[in-house]
Amino acid sequence: MLSDLNSGNYDKVPEDLNQWIKSSGVEYPGLVTRRQDEGNLFQSEGMPSGYAAPAGASIGFPVTLTLYVHNGDANGPIIPGAQVTGQDGSGNGFQVITGDLGYVTITENPGTWSITASAPGFQNKSWNQIITDNSTRHAFLQAVQQPESVASAAPGSKSSVVGKWAEHGEGFECKSITGGHEYVSEVKVIPGGDSVIDFHYDGTFTIDRVTAGEWVQYGDTISLQFNPKPMSEHKVSEDFVNEQWYDGPTIEATINGDTMSGTGSSSSHSKSYFKQHPEQTYYADHSCSYRWSASRV
Repeated sequence: MLSDLNSGNYDKVPEDLNQWIKSSGVEYPGLVTRRQDEGNLFQSEGMPSGYAAPAGASIGFPVTLTLYVHNGDANGPIIPGAQVTGQDGSGNGFQVITGDLGYVTITENPGTWSITASAPGFQNKSWNQIITDNSTRHAFLQAVQQPESVASAAPGSKSSVVGKWAEHGEGFECKSITGGHEYVSEVKVIPGGDSVIDFHYDGTFTIDRVTAGEWVQYGDTISLQFNPKPMSEHKVSEDFVNEQWYDGPTIEATINGDTMSGTGSSSSHSKSYFKQHPEQTYYADHSCSYRWSASRV
């Protein structure tokens, strides 16, 4: 039907609509009637005689793309949690995340789609794809290359951070600036601040199996960059709202055999206001620094 629409064969469209009168291989009278009504409506209010579709225009029913995202090539494992963004043939934007099975389904208008697939620890992949009917495609992401001294080290070796570490933070000093006033507080140890961090070869690290950020190692020095947290809203009362968002914390540490130590820093921002009086809005910036250490598990 799409080819008839794009080529101007509008008299064939009512006949083309009869392709969709079955469900699970069974013809349904209701669908037959519906397609007849749609065909009659198209003939009475459809494209004028002699109309030609503009170059590049996409006309027709929405189509569904099933896209699998792989690590490396067709034989590589799928990548859960990869982000797929882009535009369909009409310029409509989309943004979806692959599930545990490493694929997404996107239903949009046919035509030339612009697609970008990305995932932590991998190079972004962007391309244009002509999508004119329901189809399945595959995207292959390449892992970000680590420095040779890191990539060649075996997991658990003294020279590589790759593997599991039990981390610990203490000696926190935090500052808050509100309305031009600075407040300083100190906490020796944050309760529940210990956890196990797992460094992966692809340059990402996870905490409790959830991707938490990216790392880079040069010699005995390692840098950690945590992912930022999006804005979250907390209703203090029915009228008073507090919004908070966090920059990704950073850690710089030095490895010494089965231990490493260094310093970390984090920052966050908040906005508090009364719904009935938005002019009474209060902003605050918060920053913390702390000592950080970890031991190989």
